[in-house]
This record gives sequence, C-alpha cells and structure tokens, in this order.
Amino acid sequence: MQARSAPSPKLALLLLPLAALAWSGNHIVARTIAGHVPPWSLNLVRWLVVAVFCGIIWNATIRRDWPVLWRHKGVLAFLGVTGAALFGSLQYVALETTSAMNMGVMNSVAPVFIAATSYLLFRDRLTAVQTFGIFISFLGVVSIVTQLDPVRVAGLSFTRGDLLMVFNMMLWALYSSCLRLRPAIDTRSFLFAISVAGAVALLPFAAYEWSTGQVLQATPLTAAAVAYAAIAASLIAYLFWA
Repeated sequence: MQARSAPSPKLALLLLPLAALAWSGNHIVARTIAGHVPPWSLNLVRWLVVAVFCGIIWNATIRRDWPVLWRHKGVLAFLGVTGAALFGSLQYVALETTSAMNMGVMNSVAPVFIAATSYLLFRDRLTAVQTFGIFISFLGVVSIVTQLDPVRVAGLSFTRGDLLMVFNMMLWALYSSCLRLRPAIDTRSFLFAISVAGAVALLPFAAYEWSTGQVLQATPLTAAAVAYAAIAASLIAYLFWA
C-alpha cells in the first residue's frame, strides 16, 4: 500500500475544529426535526446526495482511484458502515430523547474514547500534551454536567438518548482510529466510497421505516435538514476530518 503524505499539523488545527463546528450545527438541526423526519431515511438521503455529488463532480478522480477502491472494498465498507451509516443515524435517533446541548457535551468525551480505542487496537500512546488536553476536555464536560454541585451529582439521571449517544461515541472512536487503514487514495474518492457503503447499509433500515408509514415528507423542513446534513455535516466535515 502506498503511504499517503503526512498532513500538516497546522492545517489539522484549523480543519478539525471546523469539522466539529459543522457537526455542532447538525445537532441543532437534528433536534429541530426530531419526531418529524424519520432518522434512518434522512441519513440514507443524506449519503445518497453525497455519493451522487462526488460521483458527478469528482468523477475523474474516482475513476483513477477505482482499482484501489475495489481492492480495499472491505476496509472502505467497514468505515462507511461505522462512520457514515450507524454513527449518523444513531445521532438522529438519540436526539429524539436528548437535547442538542447534551449531545455537544457528550461529543467532548470523544477524545477519551478515541485515545482508548487507538491504544486497544494499535497500541498508540499519548504524549503528555495530548493527555493534558484530554483531561481538560473531560474536566470541562464534568463541570458542565454537574455545575460543580455535589447535590446535582447525586441526582444525575440519563435518558435513553444520552446512553445511546455514549455508544455512538464509541462507534465514532472506532471509525476515527481505523481511518489509518484507508488506502492511499484521494480524500474525495474516499468520501465517495464511504458514502456509497453507508447508503447501501442504510437501505434495509429505511425500508423498515417506509413499511411502518414513516416516510420523508417533501417539506421545507425536510429539504433544509437534508441540505445541511449533506453539505455541511458530510461533504465539508468528513473531508476536513479525513
């Protein structure tokens, strides 16, 4: 496998927060549409839009990378299922019973899960600076949730959405840790591959929603949700993260 050139650390410091910002907006959108738009169907349309866009706009790049894409279809399918299909859909499901604020707070715990998963799978070790950064992030989460009030700590309770989001963060940690396994292809080709894999994986879940009468309604709210999810939370955020 041909090694990819190392990304610039300075560029990463810019792109990673921008990706997180795009996803934060998606939390607000998802909470707004909770109960009105079927989550699995929304995620299916989201990734279909991304796949079609990539296939048309970056067709030459994808065709150039196609032999490598096909050779590593197993890895790409795994990343598409975990990072695109399951993570995106469970996020929408969780926001039916939790708030966008809670979602944002729980996302701050993601570095802890990613560090743990990277160590378990690849024996990655954290530097002192990384450990300190994760500690500060975790301390911030605890401070927001408890408001530094011991009485509040004793009375903490969690909704189904909160617990589902913790599981979803584990999925995201698995996806993020395993990004190193992706083949040496253009990031645009990679986004096309995981969007196709994610869309295929979502078909049976969306079909179940349709069979129970949960269908996407052609409303401005649905169109706005799909547009934001596809453009900001997928095309932009996933490219920046990758």
